[in-house]
Amino acid sequence: MRPGQTQTGINLIPYVAIGALFLAVSVQAAEPVVDQTEPFLTVPGGFSVTTGTSSTTVTVTSEPGTVVAAYALPDCKFCAASEGNCTREGVFSLNFPGAVEPMVGASCHGGDGGQRFFLLAPARDSDTPIFGLRGDVFVEYAIYPDRIVLTRDRGGASGTEIWRPGAPQNADAVASALAMAALARGREVAAPAPVDDPGFIALADRLRAIAEARDSTALAAMAAPNIKTSFGGGDTIGELRELIAETWFWPEFARLLAGGGTLNPSWNGGCRATFPAAFNDRPDDLDAYEFMYGDLPGAVLRAGPSDTAPILMALHRRILAVGPWMEGENALRQPEWSYLCVDPVGCGYARHTEVRSPIDQRAILTQTDPDAPWVLVTLVAGD
Repeated sequence: MRPGQTQTGINLIPYVAIGALFLAVSVQAAEPVVDQTEPFLTVPGGFSVTTGTSSTTVTVTSEPGTVVAAYALPDCKFCAASEGNCTREGVFSLNFPGAVEPMVGASCHGGDGGQRFFLLAPARDSDTPIFGLRGDVFVEYAIYPDRIVLTRDRGGASGTEIWRPGAPQNADAVASALAMAALARGREVAAPAPVDDPGFIALADRLRAIAEARDSTALAAMAAPNIKTSFGGGDTIGELRELIAETWFWPEFARLLAGGGTLNPSWNGGCRATFPAAFNDRPDDLDAYEFMYGDLPGAVLRAGPSDTAPILMALHRRILAVGPWMEGENALRQPEWSYLCVDPVGCGYARHTEVRSPIDQRAILTQTDPDAPWVLVTLVAGD
């Protein structure tokens, strides 16, 4: 494909020297799991990968397991993260808001040392990729809700090409998500500042001990009689006990404590403590409903909703915008994946257990004076 050439669904931009846009992003390769079917999460069916000595085959099946497409990708190999220039290689499902057709992306390298990117769409062509691109050394990709932006090198220069799946179902929602992704570029939630107050340290230690022991009696004993556990509820100890009985409660409680806390030493004549710290320290210019952040070391953004998909970036403390509504979103969320976007990496998927909203579950405790007990007044999510 030559610069300036056009095809249906493809918008090509003439080559210019644009610099190494992605070099600052820490990325890794992900070898596909050979001969294991990877299910699509938003449409029926799945795909599997078979590697040979000089090529790779991607097979797409329908829900009953019937083969609907098979693609032989010549001179397409994968390597581990420690090997050579093969970052972000792998095979992964592609999902676009409003789309109801299965799509697969494949990033690999050839014997010449260059990289390749293929786009497979069985509903459009069952044996030939609908789009393919080769770079002398690299092909980088950024997947957005309405396009894929690819950057490659050729003949000593680099340039970009854009592939579009079609008009988005909800252009306004896409535009809003992309605007938030631009605002989130390069931004992080600050690490919790150390608090050297002895009373606060003792409180944090006590809460961690309660979480480790899953001691519902001890936690309820710290609660105010009118503790807030929901918006519109009765604010009772009984409702707190019902909350504690939920299967997700103790892991989530331990998680919010792991996010550190903040102390307001001059609250209403006493002190106020909040866990996690990010509830108080979130950016004022970002709508809390429109972004999430990586709250755990090791959190990553992947190209597809699967642990076998290539890693796009590390997420610990990184802020990302919530992606627009996606066809089959309920199916996507059941396996606990969040669809998130940030410039210039694009959009991808993070395990819901590795990212959280700044207004997810938080605990607020107050103390009327230094000798008074700490009281749990709020344990709630939302705003």
